[in-house]
Amino acid sequence: MSSVTETAEIPVIQRLALSYAPARYRAAWAGFLALDARLAALVRSAREPMVAQIRLAWWREQLSGLGSTARTDEPLLAELAALERGGAALAHLADGWEAILLDDEGTGAPVEQLAEARSLALLGLFGAHSIEAPLRRAVAAWSLGEYRPPHLESHPDTRLQAGFTLPRHLRPVQVLGRLGQRAALGGRRELLASPLDLLFAMRIGLIGR
Repeated sequence: MSSVTETAEIPVIQRLALSYAPARYRAAWAGFLALDARLAALVRSAREPMVAQIRLAWWREQLSGLGSTARTDEPLLAELAALERGGAALAHLADGWEAILLDDEGTGAPVEQLAEARSLALLGLFGAHSIEAPLRRAVAAWSLGEYRPPHLESHPDTRLQAGFTLPRHLRPVQVLGRLGQRAALGGRRELLASPLDLLFAMRIGLIGR
């Protein structure tokens, strides 16, 4: 992966999580996190939902065709197309972020859709079906920690309390999931809000618990 996706595309928290990915899996993780960040930025900066939907549809179409002979001038797509496996599964992320874009009621369902989309993308990238359940719990905790709907402020989702242990190659989502749990259960909106959170993330990154 180029420096474009490893630095400019990825927020600080995700970049910290990425640093604990084994070298063999770093390109796939960098691509996943860069794309997730790109689509998140698209949604957060949207002034006209319809325009943002059109842009998400373009990404969905391009991602669905990864691995084909089609050429693109978009550097991130070119890098994702070079991944060993599962690049097309990243199209699920466009669905997840579209759900966040169109969330007008704050029911929490769009956050669940984002978590499902992230899980499907990761399962496609890493083929981790043997540990699908803990992976889904980790992704749910990450997503709910980031986008906790109002009705969960006083009634935490049980998924924020469930434990999960993932193999070394999935360490980035172990870090993000545990930070999501810590933030949500502590009533905070930021995954990394203090030096103690940083030390906590580093411990999870190094030893997984």
